[in-house]
Amino acid sequence: MKKQILLYGVLLASVLVLMASLRHCVSNRSDQETHIDSLRDYAAIREEGVMRIIAQYNERDYYVGQDSTAGFVYDLARQLSKISGIRIEISLEKNWKESLESLHRGNCDIIAQDIPLTAVTDTTRYRFLDLVHPGRLFLVQRQSDSLVRQQIDLAGRTVTIPEASPTRLFISHLSEEIGDSIFVRTDPTYSSEQLAMMVASGDIDYTICNEREAKVLAKLLPGIDCSTPLSFGLRQAWLVRRGSVALCDSLNGWMDRLRQDGELQRLYERYY
Repeated sequence: MKKQILLYGVLLASVLVLMASLRHCVSNRSDQETHIDSLRDYAAIREEGVMRIIAQYNERDYYVGQDSTAGFVYDLARQLSKISGIRIEISLEKNWKESLESLHRGNCDIIAQDIPLTAVTDTTRYRFLDLVHPGRLFLVQRQSDSLVRQQIDLAGRTVTIPEASPTRLFISHLSEEIGDSIFVRTDPTYSSEQLAMMVASGDIDYTICNEREAKVLAKLLPGIDCSTPLSFGLRQAWLVRRGSVALCDSLNGWMDRLRQDGELQRLYERYY
């Protein structure tokens, strides 16, 4: 009996030590996250003189031509740099998960993509800018006599999307709404526009793009159809860290200024 009591005592002590260690780890992680948020808010960015943006390489946001660089994000970043007096560095990342982690770790300050507000469930880490515009998601498919025209017709079909794409959550919800399975295949290499090219070549059957991409792809790839909407208007915006309150307020103010000057509308019309 004494040996059993001693054994139980040792086990209890071990459990208590383990719980204390876990609590310490969680506390350290929370302190580290708070430190990252406070470290890379507007004051630190202003002091360093550099603001870092993650964008995607495509024909709309950022691309390199024969003798120049252009794109909506590129040109808008130049305007923001003029207003703020802060140099802006743009890095390219197609993987949604890597973009979120880079933002959270403080390696970048803004994810400059059309991100549906429903795609980010962890609101303790991230916040959206006020630069919000509505947009729908569209199915990309090859031209044929049997095009998918209703959401329910996707039942049992396979849709290919970029790995860690925010549209995966939407497809999961859509599958529940139609009461049948929509199979998802993720591609670790290609972006939405490149997957659309694979649809056109017959390598895959379906992918998904947003409304702005659909307009561009319909012109670039006449062999595909991008006219079947899969969603109602989804609110979309750029993303910053949750703790970057001052940066968020500053960016919203600069965007308002560009909107009032008509520059933001000119960029929309040029690239969208």
